[in-house]
Amino acid sequence: MARLLSAAFAALVGLGSPALAQDDSVVVAGLYSGSQAEVAAMLELGEDGRYRYQLSYGALDEWSAGTWKKQDQMVVLQSDPFVAPAFELSEGSTRTGELSVKMVLPDGMDPQYFAVTLHRKDGSASFESMRAEGLEVPMGENPVVSVRPVLPVMDLLGPTFPVRESGADLKITFKPNDLGFAGFSGEVMQASEGAFELAGHGITLRFRKVERER
Repeated sequence: MARLLSAAFAALVGLGSPALAQDDSVVVAGLYSGSQAEVAAMLELGEDGRYRYQLSYGALDEWSAGTWKKQDQMVVLQSDPFVAPAFELSEGSTRTGELSVKMVLPDGMDPQYFAVTLHRKDGSASFESMRAEGLEVPMGENPVVSVRPVLPVMDLLGPTFPVRESGADLKITFKPNDLGFAGFSGEVMQASEGAFELAGHGITLRFRKVERER
């Protein structure tokens, strides 16, 4: 997945970040850095009410754009419309006593980025990483009753697909659509100690205002 952060922004990350004033006279619009160890992140709040957001964290790259507004000591983000990624199920010939799961992916996407959660009849579940050749799962006396595809790096969960206890040959097709676009629907960023905070992907980003070079 292509890195989204430009060299121009990277050069700005190390600059000082003044604290945010706590009164309505503060000019909230501007460029903010949320970078920390192993994380590169930026947020631009435009004077026209538009925002741009980018995050690079490990193998994850995401971005977003839309509108923003200041509300008390908060910033509220509303992303532009987008088409979410989708998982679609198809079944091949019926199998007896065995479950086969394969991912059907666009060119260039590696099945090993994906995983499935297997739910069994007794209520237990296991998380299995996909392999290029797919998964072959014995059903036995405690058969798999449903499968849920996952793209862990994007925190993306697919629907739960039921499985016949007698066995099945499943093909799960992944449609990326606007993969990597972070959809914010009234996402609230609280002001705290001179920064706006945004939580996600197991981390909290603290966006501090960056003074542009004159």
